[in-house]
Amino acid sequence: MAELDLAGNPDRLVEIIVAASHNVIDKGLIPWPQVEEAAQGLANSLRSKDSADHRTALGQSALPKSIVTLLGTAYGHEIPTTPPKLATFEMLRVAANLCMDHDVNRQQFLDAGLLDILLSLIGLHRQLANPSADDLKVAKTAVGSMLNACLGYEPAKLYLRKSGAPGAVISLSLAIYPPGEWTSRPETGENVDSLSNLYQIRIGLVDWSWRVVSAINEGAEVPPIGLETLGPLVLSLSNFVPTRPAQSPLINDVDSRNALIVADLEALEESVTLLEALSLDSEEVRLAFAESPEADKLLGSVLDFIELANYPQYWSLDGEEERKRREKHFDVCKAGVIKALISIAGEQKAMDSLWNKDGLVKRMVSWVTSDLPIQGEDAKRDDLVIAGCLTLGNISRKDAYSEALLREPFNLAPQLIKFLQKDEDIKVKHSVTGLLKNLAQASSNRKILGLGYWNNQAPV
Repeated sequence: MAELDLAGNPDRLVEIIVAASHNVIDKGLIPWPQVEEAAQGLANSLRSKDSADHRTALGQSALPKSIVTLLGTAYGHEIPTTPPKLATFEMLRVAANLCMDHDVNRQQFLDAGLLDILLSLIGLHRQLANPSADDLKVAKTAVGSMLNACLGYEPAKLYLRKSGAPGAVISLSLAIYPPGEWTSRPETGENVDSLSNLYQIRIGLVDWSWRVVSAINEGAEVPPIGLETLGPLVLSLSNFVPTRPAQSPLINDVDSRNALIVADLEALEESVTLLEALSLDSEEVRLAFAESPEADKLLGSVLDFIELANYPQYWSLDGEEERKRREKHFDVCKAGVIKALISIAGEQKAMDSLWNKDGLVKRMVSWVTSDLPIQGEDAKRDDLVIAGCLTLGNISRKDAYSEALLREPFNLAPQLIKFLQKDEDIKVKHSVTGLLKNLAQASSNRKILGLGYWNNQAPV
């Protein structure tokens, strides 16, 4: 497409868009290719921060309202055909650039209803099973427009919080780019360059998505994330539990592989950080893991990640130093999920539900006793011992529960005492000691713990 010369006739570009917005009653009359070309010329001219005066003038014109009108017409209730889709991409660029560091224009677009349109666009693209390159560009640019519209601007941030934008954006990000999933997709029929380009768009969308969430959440006491987002957030952990062989052709492309691994780890870190914060700050979230219809699936995903998620073999293709850096990053994420589990287990109102949840206590005991059905793992994993002890300590704060842990079939006391040896990690000792203190609150347990188990105990 030949790019229009804005410098020669800038007003004409605005006129094309404004005039097109007057035809929304009959969608077929809108000249989408002309709108695309005009918007492209405007967007390109507005990329520079030096164009502040020009942005102010355009913001005071009919352009913001016309853009919002056309966006709403193009994406009413479904993904449109190619012409309005391409025009939408360029108009979103115009909106994003007009809002860049410009609070007056941000308010103009807020008043015109841009944020509602962006939320609608995000919702439509979240449902796409196989988005095209053009779909990905529109979705990414919608997120970028939202970022520019709210960054540091309190009225927009408040509106987006009330509208559930953080959850919508996170759900879109995880739908477009589930971290770690790319490795198991054979991607037949696509060459490496084409695949790489598509994933670059996805990666960019993920980056902007988490920046939007951070911008909206800034200053909020509790992250404004609804329970409807908890499922996608937690289930995104599952791609790091090896179930299928890595088969993507991008694994053998060095640049693509490195970019995707970075994106995986960054997306995982963001998800875990948010999950940890929600588990710590929100009673509603903690109870969701115990009592919601999705509780078993949510809790199972967390437990599977802690126990089974591992370093992918292809992480070692870029040298020893890079492998260790990636593994350290991953270990920090796993530690965050363990903290989330412990917070969930610490919810007083959820204790009975968690204790009676099928298999949870047995699984935690297996972590503590290292009775794990995992081939190739070491006999004892300190992270599981610590997580198991602290989780059991939190969900056994009733005498009946703590007594059960020291009786058959669990009979934990001998195993716990074995950990209190000089060669054990200090964090393991602290977690074991904490669990023993909790168990000793029941008077009948004190008798059991006094039957000689402590005779050979080393000082902690």
